[in-house]
Amino acid sequence: TSVGRAFSVTMSAADRRIGNPYRAAALSWAFSRFWENPLIHHHIFALRYAGGLSAGDEGRRSLYSIGGFPTPDLQELLLEHPVYGGQALRGYAPGDRRGVRFQLVQLEYRFPIVRIQHGLQTLPFYLNRVHALVFADYGDAYSTRIDLRTFRVGVGAEVLLDFTVGYFLPFTLRLGFAYGAQERGGPRVYFHLGRPF
Repeated sequence: TSVGRAFSVTMSAADRRIGNPYRAAALSWAFSRFWENPLIHHHIFALRYAGGLSAGDEGRRSLYSIGGFPTPDLQELLLEHPVYGGQALRGYAPGDRRGVRFQLVQLEYRFPIVRIQHGLQTLPFYLNRVHALVFADYGDAYSTRIDLRTFRVGVGAEVLLDFTVGYFLPFTLRLGFAYGAQERGGPRVYFHLGRPF
């Protein structure tokens, strides 16, 4: 996405009055905004804010978790093709922070490297482009009052390869390096199929 914005809200509820044996409710939201750099064509600033909260009977409330991306092994990548979305607190272990509430802000600067636009003979495999981004993530998941002192920061960079399989199935191969600046963070390298937010 080059320019524009998106907003989404998701809500779920369970209650004894509608046939459930317990009570629980969850609300989550996300807002994304994209700006093109006025000085450099095809360079994009991207911002995403997401949050969520849940309530209800103990043990039935939704539990949110945020953290970095997992890195599937080669067999899993080739046979199962797991695709990860863009929401992450990079620089930390997957699911590092957990709680019944969460807040996450992601800021990225995206830019193209090369447009390949080439396939090999008539094979159903087509290389589209290579692009990259640098990022900063800030967020936490928690079960008490919000405390900005517990929020984590992660920074890093990614290189992404867009390609098409079977003439119409798009994929993005992502290679990233992230550094988590707070407790249980540190340098992390990840490699998987996935798309930016």
